[in-house]
Amino acid sequence: MGVAMTALKSKWGDREARREDILAAARTCLAEQGLQALNIRDIARMAQLSPGTVYTYFASKEELYATLYAERMEALLEELRPVCAAAPDLESLFIAIAELYLPMYRLYGRELNVWSRQRVAGREPTALELRLLSASRNLFAPVFSAALRLSADEQLIRAYQARPGEVMALCWICLTGLAEHYSGDRGQMHGQTYEAVARLTIRTLLAGLKSLTPPEDPTNTNQG
Repeated sequence: MGVAMTALKSKWGDREARREDILAAARTCLAEQGLQALNIRDIARMAQLSPGTVYTYFASKEELYATLYAERMEALLEELRPVCAAAPDLESLFIAIAELYLPMYRLYGRELNVWSRQRVAGREPTALELRLLSASRNLFAPVFSAALRLSADEQLIRAYQARPGEVMALCWICLTGLAEHYSGDRGQMHGQTYEAVARLTIRTLLAGLKSLTPPEDPTNTNQG
């Protein structure tokens, strides 16, 4: 009896522990149902709480999702740091990042558009939404620091320095596109592995960046 009561107190007597139970239940429900079918009642049942108790922690399932996604992005950042430090070249760096990103995208990334559509247009972002945006942007710092360290080709470095925002966006689009393609049945239709296609993607990206000419300076009036 004493052991059972201690366990119960440990589980329900701590507000932070209760919050973690809710997040764990939401994570399981999200994996099984997806965001559109996710509901507070199921989460409460799995966490062995009342729906009202869940609402004292999270105002909606959208807030729960955003919290889960932000935490996963922050965890991914910590996973990326040693990968970025150890990568011997740009191709290996991209492949390692793609391998880390795929399982995260399968659970959270595919639902991001659903969550975004459910936000109220025109209102100021909440602190949680700003945290999610910050977590997403923070992923780029170690990645592009490693990319510049590994770039031995001066032409490639100049291409990035001339268009840093565009290059960053293009790499992100390629990663999410690969993950989206291999998160469903489409990845099975052609028989090509995720790693093989990711490897071709980075080789094509690098070749394309090396072929870029510097952008024209709009302030330069001496053009013939």
